[in-house]
Amino acid sequence: MKAPPKEKPLLGGEGLRKLTDKAYGPQPIWQAWQPEAARLLQEFRRTGNPKHLVALAVHIQGMRVRLESECT
Repeated sequence: MKAPPKEKPLLGGEGLRKLTDKAYGPQPIWQAWQPEAARLLQEFRRTGNPKHLVALAVHIQGMRVRLESECT
């Protein structure tokens, strides 16, 4: 008999809040996320590698989802 599959965390709303709160602790989320966005942009400028630009876009989308979930 197989065990039921583990639930995957949600990508938005409460699931995102739980993941980010766990990773960054009680500090305001923007204090942790903004330096990472700046680092990703600097890395793209330095290397010209599009994977860093994609990572920045994904990161910013996560920031926007978080902001929307805080406002609702």
